[in-house]
Amino acid sequence: WAALAQAHLGEAAPALAELRRVTAVFKASNFAGPYRVLGLLGEAQRLAGDFDAALATQAEALALIGDDPALMSQRLPVQREIGLAEVERGHFGAAIAALEQALAGLRAQQPHATPERADVLLGLGRAHIAMGSPALALPLLQEADQFWRGFDASTRGARDAGFWLHRCHELLGSRAQAGQAP
Repeated sequence: WAALAQAHLGEAAPALAELRRVTAVFKASNFAGPYRVLGLLGEAQRLAGDFDAALATQAEALALIGDDPALMSQRLPVQREIGLAEVERGHFGAAIAALEQALAGLRAQQPHATPERADVLLGLGRAHIAMGSPALALPLLQEADQFWRGFDASTRGARDAGFWLHRCHELLGSRAQAGQAP
């Protein structure tokens, strides 16, 4: 977790090195849950901007999870990360599919909003904007923005949610001014 925290702080190289080392240890020991470490490595790769590697790592994690009903909750962070990486790659249809699955699972598992859910909402909102559907993005971005304002308005997540919510309002305002349906 410390390595992932480093990645979130922008210290990609040491975070990736540590997560690769831990992943190798977990794989070599035949530990029952290397998918968790792979998920962390994939998240760090996404944060470092290596979206192709992040997707490959998350695909490996999904393969290890498989269809085991006992591990279905472990699919949610992997789906979240796949969706977020796909947003960054500009593959918005794939992003929406992965993020909607993750959001449905998170809503079912967690009665209250979390940073993970806010990340999914933001990713979905961004994908909908990119697909030309700001009206679909608006409630998602409003929910993400509301969460971050109440949780910690000084975070990058809060700044990103505020930026994209503002952008969504601009797009919807432009359409309304042009006489188009939102």
